[in-house]
Amino acid sequence: MNIHLTIFIISVFVSNLLVLALERCDDKHGGYCIGEEGRGCCEHGHPLCCKAWHTDCIPRVGFNYNNTKCEKLDCLEGEVCMPLGEGKEKCVPKDVQVCNDYLKFEDKAKCGNNGYLIGYGLKYCNKFYQNYDSFNDHGKEFIKCVGPCLAEKMRINIEKYKENCDLLRNFAFNSHTPCYLKCNFTKFNVWFNNADIFVRIVDSKDIFSAETFRQMKNIILEEITEEFYSYFELLIRIYKRV
Repeated sequence: MNIHLTIFIISVFVSNLLVLALERCDDKHGGYCIGEEGRGCCEHGHPLCCKAWHTDCIPRVGFNYNNTKCEKLDCLEGEVCMPLGEGKEKCVPKDVQVCNDYLKFEDKAKCGNNGYLIGYGLKYCNKFYQNYDSFNDHGKEFIKCVGPCLAEKMRINIEKYKENCDLLRNFAFNSHTPCYLKCNFTKFNVWFNNADIFVRIVDSKDIFSAETFRQMKNIILEEITEEFYSYFELLIRIYKRV
């Protein structure tokens, strides 16, 4: 089953005060604003979500923080802290910072919370890293590979598609196929042995969407084509030896 590696990044905050204040923000966005004049809760959802005097909004699943010290945990080298709210936190690979790129892309495209960049790319990029330790070693390698691959393809093409969110979304889903194949998603040890985790992470509405089925079809066709050519090349080599 093909599922975009998109785990919506749960942020890494710089102080215990910020974490505690974040937990007091119980609005639907669960975010926390900070500015020169004070602190407050998000009102409209990222990336444009705070009152005028707030310079930034840090969603509950925030971004742009690289603190290796959790309130209750000491993260290892190469890890960052992910506050989960309600006093919960965990350490994850610092590779999760690639998810921040979707916020930069959104600043250019402005497709909104339901657009691909925020509503799918950032969301699942974060969720996959949040559940990183549930995957086997092959699944973890896939996550670390596919995140940068997808972000790089978007980075190269964001200027081309930023004026049309529908075209951007279509391009983004089409970019899944080469990245998933490059990162060995079709290998048995990746998709099959981690299938229950993929299903648990991805919302049912996204699993059964037309876009997901199109991804599955494209990945299967590409895989079959590659297998066919590999088999054909093998036959040619055998024939030449006869």
